[in-house]
Amino acid sequence: MKYIILCWVTLGMLLTVQAQITVKGQKKVADNYPQLVDYSSYLTPVRDAGPLNTRSAYAFLYAIEYQIFINTGKKIPLSALHLYYQCGNQEDTVYYNQGIKPQDAIRVLTTEGVVSEYTWPYDKRSGIPKLLNNVSLGDKYRVKEISLIFQDWEDKKFSRMKRNLSEFGPIVVEMQWPSSWNEVDGHTILPDTLRVAPGEMGIKYICVTGFNEKEKYFFFKSANGVFWGDKGYGRIAYEDMEAFLLRAWQIRYK
Repeated sequence: MKYIILCWVTLGMLLTVQAQITVKGQKKVADNYPQLVDYSSYLTPVRDAGPLNTRSAYAFLYAIEYQIFINTGKKIPLSALHLYYQCGNQEDTVYYNQGIKPQDAIRVLTTEGVVSEYTWPYDKRSGIPKLLNNVSLGDKYRVKEISLIFQDWEDKKFSRMKRNLSEFGPIVVEMQWPSSWNEVDGHTILPDTLRVAPGEMGIKYICVTGFNEKEKYFFFKSANGVFWGDKGYGRIAYEDMEAFLLRAWQIRYK
C-alpha cells in the first residue's frame, strides 16, 4: 500500500514538472527556454528607414509595438519621425542622417513617449517635415523600462537573450553589420563570417523576434522595407550573432 501511494505521489510530481516545462506546446530545452520562439505574427508591418536612417528608431518601436499588442490587443505602428524629432533632429528637411543614439531613444520612450504613425506618418522620399500641429493631439505611447540585458564582453549572453525572448518578447540588438548583408533575398540565413571581408563593417540596430534552437539561428525584423530578405524579415546564425553582437535591450511596457 505504501509502495502504491509513493508511486502516485512520484507520478504527480513528474506531471507537475512536465506542466511547468511546457509553454504553448513547446518543450523547453535544458537551459529553460523553448525550442522555437517566433513573434512575427504579432507584429506590425515592416517599414523602410529610408534616407533618414531611422533603423535604430524602428528597432525600438517594433519591440514596443509588440508590447502594446500583448497589453491592448491592438497593432499600432508608432511614429519613427516623432521619436527622431524628439531625439534632437529638428531640422525642417533632412535627406540623410546618422539616425538616433540608443540613449536618446531610451530617454524619450521612457519619459515623453511617441504618437502613432497614423498621427505623424513618415514618407521616406520627403525627408523630415516640420513638427505637425496635430502631434500634440495624438495619444502618446511610452514604456515603463528599457533595460540593457548585456554587453558583448559578458558571458552566457545567448542563454540570457533566449530566456528574455521567450519570457518577455522581442528585444533590440546593436550589432556590427557586414555590407554584404544589405542585399539578401528570400529565406536566406545571413552569410557566415568567412564571407565577410575586412573593412566592410557598419553598426546596425535590429529587432530580434525569436529563435530556432534546432536550426541554431535567430529571427529578426528589419527596417529595410518588404523587398529585403523574407518580406523584411531575416535570420541570422548563432555563430554570426556571437561574432557581431554588441549590446541588447529588453522592453517593459508596464
